[in-house]
Amino acid sequence: MYVFPLSVNGMQLTCAISGESLAYRFTGDTPEQWLASFRQHRWDLEEEAENLIQEQSEDDQGWVWLP
Repeated sequence: MYVFPLSVNGMQLTCAISGESLAYRFTGDTPEQWLASFRQHRWDLEEEAENLIQEQSEDDQGWVWLP
């Protein structure tokens, strides 16, 4: 799981995506490759998280999980 902060309208939220989801989206067989993919595509993932926040898709703890 990769966790990253996101600031939207002055609010700090926690976003997360599983390694399996990264592997499915961007390929990779190891956690190191998944981390490299996460870093390479971070801005796209943050934009997707912002869209989920606008749709009020936070869980009970206020986290946003990317599919």
